[in-house]
Amino acid sequence: MSRMRVLLRLVVVLISLVAFMLTGLAQRRNSDELLAPHSPMDERVAAAAGSRQLVPVPSLPFDPLQRLQAPGTSTPQSGTFFGSPTAANLAAGSSLDASAIFLEAPTYDSGGHDAYSVALADVNGDGKPDLLVANLCGDSTSTCAGTVAVLFGNGDGTFQPAASYGSGGESAYLVAVADVNGDGKPDLLVANAFASNSNTNGTVGVLLGKGDGTFQPAVAYGSGGVGAQSVAVADVNGDG
Repeated sequence: MSRMRVLLRLVVVLISLVAFMLTGLAQRRNSDELLAPHSPMDERVAAAAGSRQLVPVPSLPFDPLQRLQAPGTSTPQSGTFFGSPTAANLAAGSSLDASAIFLEAPTYDSGGHDAYSVALADVNGDGKPDLLVANLCGDSTSTCAGTVAVLFGNGDGTFQPAASYGSGGESAYLVAVADVNGDGKPDLLVANAFASNSNTNGTVGVLLGKGDGTFQPAVAYGSGGVGAQSVAVADVNGDG
């Protein structure tokens, strides 16, 4: 019986000794980690090791090569960004030029002169947003009849060449899209600062849509005032 007690005491002593050694190792590891320099990139890499997520490697340049290129635009730039910022200095909070963050902007002809406002809507029913532009003038002549242009979207952020329509007045300021005749097809409404005879009265041009992205000629309505510059659509008398 005494021999059994001796063995039990030895087991307890061994367990206590092992626990003490493990505690000492854990404290030493924590102190080493506190003394070692850390960076946000170290934490990202450590987190990625457990979550299997891909993160930038500090030695590789942050260098996306793809640029948007629209029909009729100049050849997009390619190659590395100026300065080749790396993931390491991004994590360190280094400032970047806007050209290293945003893609090169493609430009499009607005279908008129002095483009003033734009709207987005799917006017041809293909599920891709199209671009509508109100141009103050159709050209640079003194008559300055307004136009509204339609640029069909390709669904990837680029657009086809503009198709222009008379806005129903002069100095088209704003275009809105709504189905105003209840046929399920989007129509265009344009605020014109002046009527076609260049008097001071404003007009609202209504271009009924055909459902395929094309529109009928504008029908002009007096705006009830001088120099109309905006238009909104709502059912204000509750008749649907």
